[in-house]
Amino acid sequence: MGGRGASYNSRGKQTPHSLQSLLDKNNKKIDELSKENIKLYNQSGGFSGGTSDNKLHRKWLDNHEKIIQYKDQNREINSKLSKLKEGKTKKRKTFVNGFGEATHRYVTSTTYDRVQKRQDKEIFRRLNNKYGK
Repeated sequence: MGGRGASYNSRGKQTPHSLQSLLDKNNKKIDELSKENIKLYNQSGGFSGGTSDNKLHRKWLDNHEKIIQYKDQNREINSKLSKLKEGKTKKRKTFVNGFGEATHRYVTSTTYDRVQKRQDKEIFRRLNNKYGK
């Protein structure tokens, strides 16, 4: 719901487009904070042991923690995106159960699969012998 630029669709789920834009924003913030940290490090002349009271060092640590948070968010976003992509690529196959009803649920056992495979091979072998020559 919502107006332009809403990050949720009508069902309340995030769309791949909104997740990707959030990922891009996080990457920009990570780049900005990393550049700022490099400047802070260079301004201080390098952080050595006992510099935790230094304002530059504290600012650098704050930026570093933010970078870690953004990277964690990116990891979560990437996992959501992969799940969304995975869900779109799966095709639902219709099976016919033992009662002749069409269903999307594949319920069977490994023994049944093996017997079916063996019977299929036998049928194709016989058809090949009769019509293949």
